Amino acid sequence: MGLFSLTKEIAIDLGTANTIILHNDKIVIDEPSIVAIDKTTQKLKAVGELSVMHPISWADEARDTSAWLGNKLQQEAFDKLYSVAERVRLCDDRRLKQDWNYLQASDHFFYMATKHFADGAVHSHFSPYDTPFQAFTNYMNVLADFIVRVEEQYPLTIDNEELNSLLTTIRNQEREIEQLNKEVSSMRQNLEHYNEEHLLRQKQTETAEKPAPAKKKPGRKPAAKKA
Repeated sequence: MGLFSLTKEIAIDLGTANTIILHNDKIVIDEPSIVAIDKTTQKLKAVGELSVMHPISWADEARDTSAWLGNKLQQEAFDKLYSVAERVRLCDDRRLKQDWNYLQASDHFFYMATKHFADGAVHSHFSPYDTPFQAFTNYMNVLADFIVRVEEQYPLTIDNEELNSLLTTIRNQEREIEQLNKEVSSMRQNLEHYNEEHLLRQKQTETAEKPAPAKKKPGRKPAAKKA
């Protein structure tokens, strides 16, 4: 709808998508002009899809992924990390997977940025390293140790497809063994139950076939002697 200058310091842009308020040539408010709210949940409701041509982010002036993958240092570290992604996914080692999650933290790659001017100042402010090259060197050393641990479980001489096939076979066999153990346990319980019932029936049969004790005939009293 255009830009309205209220004073020399404040201006309002009533846009069709966003309303922008500027103060001294700086944006202080940038909010949607119209939003849809669900009456039941009282939450904002999506009204359509937004087409994004490339990945976007909050970081730096470019607002893209260059803050993490914008130079060769970051790209090399990223590619090296995900070269073992399939093997880590297949493993069951809890500690290994925990360290894998730590290594994927975006801050590691953020510290390797080699940008200049305002963007570079932001990266330097948050980084614990003196230079991006120190961040890269430290990360690659830690990553190398991590890859050694992965290779101890799954050697790189075996390709991912073969490894996946072997692990699938092993896991299927483990499931079969577990199922067979359950069946054996169930059969043992049934056998024990059958033996108990058999013993009970045998006792009942023996009790029924056992002859009852003969009743004693009453004896005759001796006749009294005559005087």
